[in-house]
Amino acid sequence: MVECDQVALFLDQMRACATCNFRLARRPENMAALAQLGMTMADARSRVLALTSEDYVEGPVPRSEHSSQEAWVFGITIRRTLVYVKVSVRLEPARCLCVSFHEARYPMRFPYRSALGEGQHD
Repeated sequence: MVECDQVALFLDQMRACATCNFRLARRPENMAALAQLGMTMADARSRVLALTSEDYVEGPVPRSEHSSQEAWVFGITIRRTLVYVKVSVRLEPARCLCVSFHEARYPMRFPYRSALGEGQHD
């Protein structure tokens, strides 16, 4: 696990890259989650850009088993559904890829979330 200030630094870099180039991976699971939640791609982008250190779950982790790129995992509650969000950033050229945006399959642990802050995104 990384320190909270490292999470904040990643989020700053992610927002800077996302302003230039943001993409949500069009995986069937992501598209189904958007439909289930009644969201558009723009809604998902807004939610990703609004992530905070309190939403941090783990990272950096490998983006996938076939990629050497790093990704960071966050969790947010949308319409009473815990959503798993995995984001990867490339600085040169700037790019933010939301690899995963779907209902969490397993319980998530939020090391920087206070008990009072839980569910704040609902």
